Amino acid sequence: MITRCPLSICLISVVATTLPACQRQYRLFQTGTITSRAPIVIAQDSVPAMFVVDDTSFSSRPCTNATRFFLTRDTRVLHHDGTLADTAGLVLGRRVSVFIRENESIFESCPPVTTAAKVILH
Repeated sequence: MITRCPLSICLISVVATTLPACQRQYRLFQTGTITSRAPIVIAQDSVPAMFVVDDTSFSSRPCTNATRFFLTRDTRVLHHDGTLADTAGLVLGRRVSVFIRENESIFESCPPVTTAAKVILH
């Protein structure tokens, strides 16, 4: 179970290292297959992105089973066993589980667009 800690507890745990470290809260947003790694252009800047299609859904509507995710320098990429991975593992056809942060903004477009906080490679 992931819990949030008040800032004062986080600072004390970093200094003292006797308290459990605070962890970011994530929630699973989508599991599926990467079908595109084309960047998104935002305000004339090219931002790394990936398009993930839920391969367990039988819906033919693209807005219900696919999401475009921004990738930022804070996006964590992990192997299924929890070891660190690299964004080089985010290749077409790769099955992934994508998590977003609690209270993350989701652009309700078709398909929805949001920021990937953590990606687990399967």
